[in-house]
Amino acid sequence: MIRAYKFLMRPTVRQGQALGEMLRDHCSLYNAALQERRDAYRHVSKTTVKYGMQSAQLKEIRAVDPERQGRWSFSSQQATLRRLDKAFAAFFRRIKSGDTPGYPRFRGVNWFDTVDFPKDGDGCRWDSSPHDPVTRVRFQGVGHVKVNQHRAVLGRVKTVSVKREARKWFVVLTAEQDVPEPLPATGSVAGIDLGIANFLADSNGEFVPNPRHGHRASEKLRAAQKALSRFPRCKAKDRTANHQRAVHKVAQLHGKVRRQRLDHAHKTALDLVRAHDFIAHEDLKIRNMSKAPAPKPDTDQPCTFLPNGGAAKAGLNRSINDAGWGVFLTILHAKAESAGREVIAVAPRNTSRTCPVCGHCAKGNRPTQEKFHCVSCGHHAHADTVGAQCSTGRAGPSRRQPGIARSPVLQDGEESRSTQADPAQDGTGQCPPLGGRPAAAAHRRRPCRSGRLRHPPSAAGRRSARLRDLPAQGGRCREDPHASVTPVVAGGARPATREETPSSPGSSQRNEPIPDYRGGLGSCGAPGRPCTCISPQEVERLSLDHRREAQPEIRQHAQDQV
Repeated sequence: MIRAYKFLMRPTVRQGQALGEMLRDHCSLYNAALQERRDAYRHVSKTTVKYGMQSAQLKEIRAVDPERQGRWSFSSQQATLRRLDKAFAAFFRRIKSGDTPGYPRFRGVNWFDTVDFPKDGDGCRWDSSPHDPVTRVRFQGVGHVKVNQHRAVLGRVKTVSVKREARKWFVVLTAEQDVPEPLPATGSVAGIDLGIANFLADSNGEFVPNPRHGHRASEKLRAAQKALSRFPRCKAKDRTANHQRAVHKVAQLHGKVRRQRLDHAHKTALDLVRAHDFIAHEDLKIRNMSKAPAPKPDTDQPCTFLPNGGAAKAGLNRSINDAGWGVFLTILHAKAESAGREVIAVAPRNTSRTCPVCGHCAKGNRPTQEKFHCVSCGHHAHADTVGAQCSTGRAGPSRRQPGIARSPVLQDGEESRSTQADPAQDGTGQCPPLGGRPAAAAHRRRPCRSGRLRHPPSAAGRRSARLRDLPAQGGRCREDPHASVTPVVAGGARPATREETPSSPGSSQRNEPIPDYRGGLGSCGAPGRPCTCISPQEVERLSLDHRREAQPEIRQHAQDQV
């Protein structure tokens, strides 16, 4: 696996100047390559310039300008050109997908803060003085720079990057490591629900308060931005000393809020990963949630607009961005991967309106923002806790907590990935229906591996999917070879037998049940308890003879389900 390390550098005055010149020259190379692509396409010939063509010109560019471009690493300049090529590839990809394109723009000196070195030892060297007690990193044209290495670097260093943040310099390493040993299993399963009033609520009823770092620093940030607004907008080289101090003050406050938010996300994610083996969360589209509302033009009066709630939505968007959900989820997935945990994103639709006890979904279940009161069974709890419990239920029956009913939005495609049957908690030993819906609606929306729901298939596709997923009967339980597999019929009804259905010519009149497509239950367990030692995948691998015998009954059973 690849792990990144970020360390603070402490360059001297001359080294700081050299690092600034390195960023300036790479920014100039980036802008020149962008200008070349624009001019070539605007020509009558409509020439397209690729990365290979521009990389071949580097040798000549370095020979013409040895004081600036010829001073730095050839590989780092290639990485800068590759960075521009990546920006164009993303631009054309967004055009094909119909998104907002975003043409690559020219970068100012203050908007170009990173230089990449693709290989350690080619233009840079990590730990360049191993005999020195102080860690140093060497850059071509800069020299050996001190590094505040606060932790050990494990594995082999692959790439090195220089990054400038305000007036500080950082070195970012990527190291290739072996897969670490997973943490000891805890047997705990949890779902989380992200919010504004509380940063996080889990399915166990616990809450993590929202620190609101941006809101707490808003007064200082407002004063600093007001002081900066008094200076005229000009280039960086034309700024006075007071102007530069005002710019640095605003950047310093923003950096502090960012570091506080990262620290809170790291600590919260680490606590979750250490406490739970499986974590489910809603697949939120944060960018869409924080969009400004569309204007509402007034049809009666031209050039006027109706109120659209933009002021209230602006405050909500500010709170969403201040919470930092996206950063937290990214860190949670990374920590779970390194710790051997599992994190799954589920569909967020109606998670806080669905009762985790009876599965009833209605708008009236949530009378207020915090309260949840089921109009069907009377269950009441905190709305965020209910959302977290429903997220756990949608992640799969094998990971569902006891006492939590299946959500109506959970599809059979997700349940079929589990290798264990999920009995109801009513003592019947049979799987509950899909939230009270008929089994024919089970395949209306099939989730993909990432947990997102695909487009609903056609009626013919649903029928063929059911026929394809029907297992043949005659399966045997591994625990008890003499026990036949007794599938569960959708809706909890008693399975039909061959005596109750027309048999095919040549088939025996044995009293065997007709299997259902959701898998089988054996008789090796206690009375009223399903067999969990046979999976739907094993039922699919039954012999062809039994499959031919059961074809007429399976077809009739599928038609009844439709």
